[in-house]
Amino acid sequence: MCKTILKQLTYRALMLVFAITALHPACADNAYRLPEKIQQGVILHCFDWKYSDITANLSNIAAAGFTAVQTSPAQTNYTGTTSWSTLYRPRDTQIGANTLGTETDLASLCTEAHKLGIKVIVDVVANHTDGTLDWVADFWKNTDLYHSYGAVSNWQDRYQVTHGEIGMKDLKTEDSRVQDKFKTYIQALKAIGVDGCRFDAAKHIGLPSEGDNFWPAVIDTTMFNYGEILDNTGGDDATLMPEYLKYMSVTDSPYGTNNVLGSAKNGQASTSGGGNYAFTYNTSHLVYWGESHDTYCNSGGMSDGVSQEVVDRAYAVAASHNSIPALYFSRPTSSSGAAAQAGVMGSTHYTSSSVAEVNKFHNAMNGKADYYTASGSVASISRKDGGAIVVNFAGSGSVSVANGGAYATPGTYTDRVSGNTFTITASTISGTTNSTGIAVLYNDVATTPSVTLSQDGGIFKAESLSLTATLSNATAGWYQVGTGTKTTFTSTATFTIGTDAAYGDTIVVNWGATASDGTEVTGSATYYKIDPNAKVYVYYNNPNSWSSVSCYLYTATVNNAWPGTIMTYDSSLSINGKTGWWYMEVPTAYVNGYAMFTDGQASGTQQYPGANQTGIAIEGSSLYVDGTTTGHTTAIPGDSATPTPTPTPSTGITIYVKASTAPYLYAWDDSEVALNAKWPGTQMSAQTTINGMAYYYQTFTASPLNIIFNNGQGQQTADIKGITGSTFYSYDGTTGYEVLTVDTTSTDSDTTTVTSQTINLGTSVATYCSAYDLDFTHVQGLSAYIASGYRLIDGVIDIVLTQVDYVPAGTGLMLMGTAGTAYTVPVQTMEAGYRNYLKGVTTDTTVEATDGIYTNLVLVANNSSYQFAAISASRTIVGSKAYLQLPTSVVSTSSAKYFNYVIDDPTTGISKIQQHSAIDREAYYSMTGVKTYRPTPGIYIHQGKKIVVR
Repeated sequence: MCKTILKQLTYRALMLVFAITALHPACADNAYRLPEKIQQGVILHCFDWKYSDITANLSNIAAAGFTAVQTSPAQTNYTGTTSWSTLYRPRDTQIGANTLGTETDLASLCTEAHKLGIKVIVDVVANHTDGTLDWVADFWKNTDLYHSYGAVSNWQDRYQVTHGEIGMKDLKTEDSRVQDKFKTYIQALKAIGVDGCRFDAAKHIGLPSEGDNFWPAVIDTTMFNYGEILDNTGGDDATLMPEYLKYMSVTDSPYGTNNVLGSAKNGQASTSGGGNYAFTYNTSHLVYWGESHDTYCNSGGMSDGVSQEVVDRAYAVAASHNSIPALYFSRPTSSSGAAAQAGVMGSTHYTSSSVAEVNKFHNAMNGKADYYTASGSVASISRKDGGAIVVNFAGSGSVSVANGGAYATPGTYTDRVSGNTFTITASTISGTTNSTGIAVLYNDVATTPSVTLSQDGGIFKAESLSLTATLSNATAGWYQVGTGTKTTFTSTATFTIGTDAAYGDTIVVNWGATASDGTEVTGSATYYKIDPNAKVYVYYNNPNSWSSVSCYLYTATVNNAWPGTIMTYDSSLSINGKTGWWYMEVPTAYVNGYAMFTDGQASGTQQYPGANQTGIAIEGSSLYVDGTTTGHTTAIPGDSATPTPTPTPSTGITIYVKASTAPYLYAWDDSEVALNAKWPGTQMSAQTTINGMAYYYQTFTASPLNIIFNNGQGQQTADIKGITGSTFYSYDGTTGYEVLTVDTTSTDSDTTTVTSQTINLGTSVATYCSAYDLDFTHVQGLSAYIASGYRLIDGVIDIVLTQVDYVPAGTGLMLMGTAGTAYTVPVQTMEAGYRNYLKGVTTDTTVEATDGIYTNLVLVANNSSYQFAAISASRTIVGSKAYLQLPTSVVSTSSAKYFNYVIDDPTTGISKIQQHSAIDREAYYSMTGVKTYRPTPGIYIHQGKKIVVR
C-alpha cells in the first residue's frame, strides 16, 4: 500500500473507505452507553490516583464517556508519599501494596467499575526493576536476571535499546524465569478483574525475531494490551513494528506528540490527518493522545507549560478517529508536572463539556469511517453517515471547513459544547466555535430509527442462515431478501436466507425503519454463502515478474499486515488458459474481504491494484487475478492446498534450504555480479519435499556460485563461496547455517527392502544420523566417527572422535570425506553399543540451549574449518543430523566460543587435530625438538601426546 499521506484522506487509508459499510455501535448494557471494547472507546489516565479515589469518581468518569480507566503501576513498591517516578521502579511482580493502595483496593475498583460498564487497565513495568537492587524482593536480587550492557548511549542501536539500561536495572526478558514471573503477575491482575495492560517501555523488550519470546509467553490475548513505543523502535521500524502489532496495540507518539499536540501549540491544523503508524502499517491497533505523563511530567516535555485548553484541542483531534482509543491525561495538581506525587488525585477537568462531548461523539460514531480535512487553523473530522468534530486551533471564531468525503450527514446542528448553530452541507461545515475551539456536531444515534440484524452481514458456512431483525427507535419496519417481497414487522421478525442459493452466492438483505415522526432510515447487509467443506484461494499470475509475490488481505476491521503473506508458486496450475500461478488459501476471516498483491518488499512496495486503490473483492469464493482479468474459479492447486513439485533441473546449481520461515537468498558469481536481486536478494518461495522433508529451493546457472542466507532484517550468514553442485542447507534465521547430508535415492515402504543408503556429502565434514543400521567397513573415502569423550586441559576443551564401522540406526555421527561426493553405504542389521556424546535425530527435533546437566552444541563452519559451538536459544536440529551434548559444568570452565575436535587413532597412539586455535594452546615440539606456537602441518608432541596437525 502506498504510504503517501494526502491532504484529504480517509484516515484508515483510502482503499478501506469503499469496503466499510455502516456499523451499529456495540455498546454495553449501561446507562452511559459506553462501548463494550476498550479499543472502541476512550481511556482516562488516572495518573498516580489512589485506587480508592478512582472508585469514588467512577460515576463522573462514566458520565464523561470514558470506556476505561488506566492506573499507574500496581506492582509492590514503597507505600509512603513519594515522587510519581517511584512507581516506575518496581520492587516485585506482585500486586501492591504501594502508594496507590492494596490488592483489595484494586479488586474493589474493578468490581465497582464493571457495574458501570467501565474497564480497568493497569500499567505494567516489565523492562526493569529499581535502579539498585537494595530494595527489590529476594528473587530479583539475582544479578543473572539482568542484562549487563550498561546504559543506553545510542537510541538508534536496537541492541542497546533492548539490552541497555534506561536508569534502572534492565531485565533479561528473554529468560524464561523472568517470563514466568510476569505471566503469573498478569494472570493475578486478570483474576481480580483487571481488563487490560499498558506495558511501559515496550520497545525496550525484544521480539521473537530477536530471540526474545517475552511477548508470546506473557501476553493474555483475552485482555486489552497496548505497549509504549516512543518515537520509534530504535531499529528497523518496517519489520519490528508489525511484529509488535501481532501482540498489542501501540502508542503512536509521533502522531500524538508531534503532529496533534504540535498543531495545537502553533495554532495551525496539520495537513496530515492520520497517525504515522496507521498509514504506514494500515492498522487501527493504536492508542492516541493529546498529551501523556511523559510529555507533561518530564521537565521540558512537549506539553510542559502548555495550557489545558490547548491540550484539549489536541485531544479532540486524537479522539475523533474511528476504532482507535485516545488516552486523556488527568494532570497532577502540583504546580509542576515534574513535582507530581504518587497517591495524589489529579485534575477533574475530564468532566468539562469540551472533553466529555468529544468522548460521547467517539462512542456514538463507533464503526463509522472517518475523513480528515484541514485549512489554516481549522481541522474537521467527519464520520460517514454521521456527524463531525471541528477544531479551531485559534480558539473562538467563525469557521468554514470541508465536509471531507461528504461523510457527515447534511443538516442543521447544535454544537454540544457551545450551543452555537452549525450548518453541514454535502461540501462544507460552517459555524462559530467558542473559546474552547472545539465543536461537536451529531444527532443522537439513540433517537435514530434502525433495524439490527442478529448477524450483520458476512459469511455463513451452511445451507441456510436464520436471522432476527429487531427495531430500534421505530414504530414500524420492513426487511427484504434480495429482490423479493418486502415484509413488514413492528418489533422483531425472524426469517431464513440461503435456502435456494448456491455456494458462493451473494445475498443482500435490505431493511427500513420508520420513526414516530415519519422519518425513515434504510440500510442493508451483505451475506456470502460458503461451502463448509470448501477452501477459498486467491491466485495471481504475476504479470510484472516479481521475484516473489505476497497477498495483502483486509476487511473493515482486520488485515494480515502490509505487505501481506508470501504466496506459493504452482508451475503446473492452469486457470483461464494461463499456466503457472502464485496462490494462497484465504483464512475464514477474510473470505468476504479484499485482496491486493505485492512484491513483498517492506519499502518501495510494488502492488496491484495500485496505490490508494481499492482491493479486489473476494466475495466468498476462489479468486484469480492476472493484472487484466479478474474472475472466480473452482481450480485448486495441485491435489491439495500444499503442492510439493520436485524440481529436476537438467543443468545448473539448485540451492535447497530447510527453514521455519522462508529465508532471503542473495547470490553472486565470481565476477561479483548479483544473480537474483540486489541485497537482501529474493525471499525464497518455491518448495519441494524430499524423503518427507520440506525444502525451499532456487536454481542458478552460474558456477561456481556464492550465496548468503538472511532474514531480510539484518541477520545473515557469512559468505558461502565456491558452490559447484546442488547443495542442501538448514538456516535458523540468524547467522547460523548448516550444510545437510540428504539421502535422495533410497526408498522406504512396507513393500520395499532398503539395502543401501546414498549419502550426498555436501561438505568434507558433517554430522549425520540414519534411520537404518549402516556398515561403513568397505566404503572408500568416507569415514564415520562417534564422539567418544572430551578432554579438558588448562581450560581448553577438545572433543575426542573415534572411528566406527558398524553403526546402529539413530547413532549420531561425524562424517569425513570429499565434499560434493555421493557415497553408497550398505544397510546391515547389527548390534553395537557406544558411549557417544553425539545425539542423532531422524526427524526434525527442537532442542534447547541446555538439557538437564548438559549443554547442547552444533557443528559450525568457522574460518574454513569446522568446530562445535554452544547454542544460545532453542534450535531445530534437522532430521538426519546430529548435535553434541557436553556437561554444562565442563563447558562453563572455558571462555572459548568454539571447541575443536581431535581424532584418536588407537593403532598409532597419534591424535589428529584441526588447526583452528593453536595460538590458544601450549607449545608444540617437532620431532627434532623445535618449539613453536604456530605449528604447520606435521607430527608434533603437544601436551604430552603425539598429534598430527593437518
